Amino acid sequence: MYLIRETAEAFQVAEFAHWKWKRCERDMHTWWLSQAEIHSPLRTTQNEQVIVIRAGELNDGPGPDIRNCHLFIDDVELTGSVEMHQNPVEWYQHHHDSDPAYDSVILHVVGEEGAGPDLPTLIIQQNQITPHFCLARRPVSRLELNHLAYKRYQAKARHMRRLSENDSGLNPLLLGMYEILFAGADRHKRLQSAASSLGMACWPDVRQWHGSRQGFASRWSAEEQINDLLAHAAVFDQNLWMAEHDLSWRAWDILLNRFQIMGISQNKCREWLVNILAPYGTAENGFHIWQNLAPFRTYGRQTRLCVDLGLKHIETIAEQQALLAWDSHYCQAMRCSTCPLNRFHQTIATID
Repeated sequence: MYLIRETAEAFQVAEFAHWKWKRCERDMHTWWLSQAEIHSPLRTTQNEQVIVIRAGELNDGPGPDIRNCHLFIDDVELTGSVEMHQNPVEWYQHHHDSDPAYDSVILHVVGEEGAGPDLPTLIIQQNQITPHFCLARRPVSRLELNHLAYKRYQAKARHMRRLSENDSGLNPLLLGMYEILFAGADRHKRLQSAASSLGMACWPDVRQWHGSRQGFASRWSAEEQINDLLAHAAVFDQNLWMAEHDLSWRAWDILLNRFQIMGISQNKCREWLVNILAPYGTAENGFHIWQNLAPFRTYGRQTRLCVDLGLKHIETIAEQQALLAWDSHYCQAMRCSTCPLNRFHQTIATID
């Protein structure tokens, strides 16, 4: 009872003091994926009842924003896609009305009233959005971070094994660099294009993109990057990399200079080392790299997560990767009830 009351009071404080509705599509994506199921039933502009059974997942390629959604609109059960806009007229401004990729849309979610397509339309108001408030009752321990980091490392190692099993026999370290260079909202599209150019039926393991949806222009086209990496495939020879372990960033950067001739930035090279090369090595050596290198970049939610989890700073790549895993598994998914930091015992009273 006390926890419920404390949480409600904190939500009120957060709403007025710390949290601000940015009124952008990304906020709507976050709200839909984390809270639409909780807030059901909802009402469309035509007063139809919407019950969200499964919110779906964010689309990291072209097409509607949310895929594989399962919901009821009044008594009709539907599965399909959800498209989101701040203003309904953007449906026509973005030419979705003439794009077959949007034929699967079963619900249009908008931030304000206006003339839109002939689809069930849901308006998301500011007062429907639950502000962020962390219920953690204790700080996370370094041991918990290390355990979660190793689980994340194992997941990346499994991904590298799937890259190794590609049907063209290409070096998985080479394929991993394509994944690093093509990171972003259109990752799926660019990797499938690379697969076609490299003679593969499809990309071995396309994972959903969970990072920023902001696109950054490259001075090279996707085709130029594909061909340039392929021309320098010898640089990715496993024998050049597998013997190198337990080095500082200064030493690793000297080795990563092998990629400079291809115009790959230092940060992209380091991303490749952390996410591709380290998981490709043996479990002991690869994870050892994570445990001995300091973070070289800061992620957008890192500062807020450190506050929520009671961390003063992040010391290693392993701890940073654990933080990202914690954010993905608990915070962004709003699984507060299963978060280990919320499990505590309190004696209310003793009855004789």
